[in-house]
Amino acid sequence: MIADVDVIAELKSIDEWRYASSPGRPARYDYRVLDVRALPGLADFEVRQRDGLAARIQIALPSAVAPQHWLYVTPENARDWVSQLVIWLDEEVYTGGLGEDRSRVERDGASYVVVESYGWQLRDPHEHARLKALAGEHGWNGGNGAR
Repeated sequence: MIADVDVIAELKSIDEWRYASSPGRPARYDYRVLDVRALPGLADFEVRQRDGLAARIQIALPSAVAPQHWLYVTPENARDWVSQLVIWLDEEVYTGGLGEDRSRVERDGASYVVVESYGWQLRDPHEHARLKALAGEHGWNGGNGAR
């Protein structure tokens, strides 16, 4: 089993801009992963876009008995686990980023994006229901590699 501590270490090693557009051509949606924290069974981190929008995200770690919808194959190690997570983050930032169309909740004074089986929850109730039905309980990848 992949150790949570190894996943947290890999997440903390992401210290460069991720390009949601073209590498080397900054766009407002380019983002960084910052302030990674380990909680029991969860990774809690900030995503900050180049345009200044930011939100925190909590996702299940390997030890959690919880869905990990970003996994499309069973990861070989912590680096592979985080690589699959980063692909998911890239897609979520590219398809709308952290703008007003994303649902958020406040926890301890911080704004968190709501994670769903289809990605980051949309505020539009009709589009949310449509995507949730399409992705299903196990997400786009049908639970491959997820708990």
